[in-house]
Amino acid sequence: MKCARRFDVVCWCVAVIGLPWIGDGLFGNLAVQAAEPEVSPAAAATTRPPVQRPAGPFQLVDGDRVAFVGDTVIERMAREELVETVLTLLNPSKNILFRNLGWSADTVFGDSRAGFGTAADGFKQLTQQVRDFQPTVVIVAYANAMSAQREAGLSRLDAGYAALLDMLAEGKPTIILLSATPHEALPSPYPDPTESNQWRKTYSDRIAQIAATRGLLSIDLFTPLSTAMTAARGTAKVAPKERRLTDNGVHFNPQGYWEFSRALATGLGLKTDALPSAIGVKGEFVTTVGDKQAAVRAEALRQKILEKNLLFFHRWRPQNETYLFGFRKHEQGQNAKEIPMFDPLIEKVEAEIAAIRTAK
Repeated sequence: MKCARRFDVVCWCVAVIGLPWIGDGLFGNLAVQAAEPEVSPAAAATTRPPVQRPAGPFQLVDGDRVAFVGDTVIERMAREELVETVLTLLNPSKNILFRNLGWSADTVFGDSRAGFGTAADGFKQLTQQVRDFQPTVVIVAYANAMSAQREAGLSRLDAGYAALLDMLAEGKPTIILLSATPHEALPSPYPDPTESNQWRKTYSDRIAQIAATRGLLSIDLFTPLSTAMTAARGTAKVAPKERRLTDNGVHFNPQGYWEFSRALATGLGLKTDALPSAIGVKGEFVTTVGDKQAAVRAEALRQKILEKNLLFFHRWRPQNETYLFGFRKHEQGQNAKEIPMFDPLIEKVEAEIAAIRTAK
């Protein structure tokens, strides 16, 4: 009885108090565990015609629907939302929709999405989440979480990616595989990143091989971000706090995602020269001499993208999901009808994003 009461209290805290919507902490994990894998809160989308992509090197086109699928590096992008902002700024004439389907510590097997079920249930959830959005482009980033398993994970990597890529290919999107990102050197008590980086490089190379075998585009983020970390460090063993790219060696801070965004854009064949030149400590675009108009527009766009992504997060990952769709829906399941009410709110903000994007 005491354990049951404690679980009820935790669920009440998650559902009522309104804990942060992105994170890796205790309550974030409990919220994940409260999910019911057999039921998806998202309704299936209307079938859409394929986009017309020109021959030659890959480029995003008008009408693209881009899904980011992966582990913590994808989920935490939504905190400052520099990645989507950069890609939107560099495609101002194109109407492109983005959805972040990342899940902290997830693997290609769907382990973290499993809730009370098995990894197979988690993979089933991921499958439904992708099908609901019907992406034309899927950007996949599971190298970091998988590399943490080292030798054990490497032996399962090919089979795991094969199953994931076969599933993603059902909708005939362009699939892009991302490498791991580097582990930054930080002072004690943080661990020496040497061995971690060796495994991250090994996994990156293997994933690039998988992409080549299937004729998919792969993007190396490990090399440019390693270079950025070296530049931040200078001649010192570790970078000064104000120049670091991560919070703890592996999770990017705003400056890290600024480097990540530009490296990804470059990997997609985009030129980043026209981007604002600086961001602040919270990821905000800051004005510099000769750069005021671009920075103001970029920050207005970023704020709207943050608003849209928060609405979408509550749409596909409601905090009290067990009560709405899971084994406790007999208590609050009548409120499940409210979840689709996020859709017109998301569409409204996306129209506002388009207005900022196309403004002269």
